[in-house]
Amino acid sequence: MQKLAWFFGVMILAGSLSAENLIFNPSFDMTPWDSGWTITLKSGNGTTEEVVSDTSNYYSFPRSAGLYVHAYGRSSRATASLSQGIRPVTNCTCKVYFKDDIFCYWGWGEATIYIKMDGAWNKEWMSIEIDSVWTKWEKVYNSSDTIRGIKFSVYADAPESPTVAWGAVAFWIDDVYISGKEVVIEEKSSIAIAQNDKLEAYPNPFTNNTVIRYSLNENRKDLQLTIHDISGRIIHKIPINDSKFTNSEIKWDGNDENGKVLPRGIYFAKLTGKEQKRNLKLVKIY
Repeated sequence: MQKLAWFFGVMILAGSLSAENLIFNPSFDMTPWDSGWTITLKSGNGTTEEVVSDTSNYYSFPRSAGLYVHAYGRSSRATASLSQGIRPVTNCTCKVYFKDDIFCYWGWGEATIYIKMDGAWNKEWMSIEIDSVWTKWEKVYNSSDTIRGIKFSVYADAPESPTVAWGAVAFWIDDVYISGKEVVIEEKSSIAIAQNDKLEAYPNPFTNNTVIRYSLNENRKDLQLTIHDISGRIIHKIPINDSKFTNSEIKWDGNDENGKVLPRGIYFAKLTGKEQKRNLKLVKIY
């Protein structure tokens, strides 16, 4: 059997948390294409799995996302998934364009879209047939549904008998979109915050870099500035070594702790210390 060239590529761009474009990827044009995503591959005896970008098969230029699995060993299963968590939102609209190819000979395969709702992954769409043209999947959730993430998954099975049996699935994805209203969780803390303490950034939104300024009403100790992505994950830690801590500023170049350029989207600066706690939303637009 000739090996089919199937590929996968997805990208997410964070937008406004107020109620618009929490996830929005019009063309998968970021570098790297999988920034913010978690790729999971699980192999078996006689299986092939890969998750890569595809510049030859897309809904919107220049690329799409392709997830490929092939199980050809007896009693084998190949699985692959791509997922991303988001800050909890309600009144959510989820939309994605996809197409899939499922080829089985005494085997079985499936392509699935999951939505993480209140901590559990719910199966929202499943295909066991060939959808060889780009198709839109869209679902609107109400205020009682708290959405926390999205996942695309495929698997293929090859049974123990007959001797010649295999399953293969390809799943292409493009233009992933999620909008919603952020669920604000108030944190109760005993940390004393003076009214005149400030944490701000300029420019904001920004392109290549921004200057984060903090003005404190009195001296503080053990301050640390951290940058978080939209899921809350720390991507950069900036220790503050000034012992006076009254009026200071720190320049952030929009990169992570390893110097890797971060994609455009929403980030959060968090200033913490023994007596200090402040949060600031940052918007990178290029």
